[in-house]
Amino acid sequence: MNNLIKKILVSEKSFQAVAGGKYSFIVDKAMSKESIAKAVESLFSVSVLSVNSMNYKGKIKSVKRKAGQRSDFKKGILSLKPGQKIDLFEIEGDDQSSAKATDGKGKSDKKKQVEKEPKVKKVKENKDVEVTIKSK
Repeated sequence: MNNLIKKILVSEKSFQAVAGGKYSFIVDKAMSKESIAKAVESLFSVSVLSVNSMNYKGKIKSVKRKAGQRSDFKKGILSLKPGQKIDLFEIEGDDQSSAKATDGKGKSDKKKQVEKEPKVKKVKENKDVEVTIKSK
């Protein structure tokens, strides 16, 4: 069963569909909708309502003046029962004390980079005019 579901499809569109209870996987090309549903149910212990599957042909790309082709694949989109979900990624809480700021070269910066709000001074010149001065 593990060889039938190759990987989870990671894209912006698939992450937006997760909010609606739909999950996208790249599966073996020979799998039917029933076998996709059974594989996901056994791996993640969830109930599948429906399966949509699509076959994709690999794009032809040029690589150093030669034509190459990406591999063909099959995508399966599964709808789960309401209230059920698949934990695709473990998200750890943000621990700001252990987080280190890095510059573009990968070196860690010892100082915490905290966004400071600019200081605002209000100066009244006349009764009708109010001037604000922002300083960094």
